[in-house]
Amino acid sequence: MSIVFRVDTPHFRNREIDKCQGAGEQGGGIIPPKKVGADLTEREREVLACIVEGLSNQQIAEKLVISLSTVKFHVSSILSKLHVNSRTEAVSYVLKNDLNS
Repeated sequence: MSIVFRVDTPHFRNREIDKCQGAGEQGGGIIPPKKVGADLTEREREVLACIVEGLSNQQIAEKLVISLSTVKFHVSSILSKLHVNSRTEAVSYVLKNDLNS
């Protein structure tokens, strides 16, 4: 048994259309999906490069002169933004998608 909700009001239709349309330079077209990893900060990219090099969290902390807990925070954020579950998957994603440039 499935339940279907139908919302067919002008207000709702306009709201849904607004979500799908871009503004300004994109001329009101559909917004293309954001590339995975495009929202990494400069520091996250530095940490990711160290992960690709095979450095441990402690080695990354020493190299970038940041605390171990900060490294762990960045690694967690990187994994989330890349939609991966491990450092190994992150490295694989970087190599397959040329994200390291």
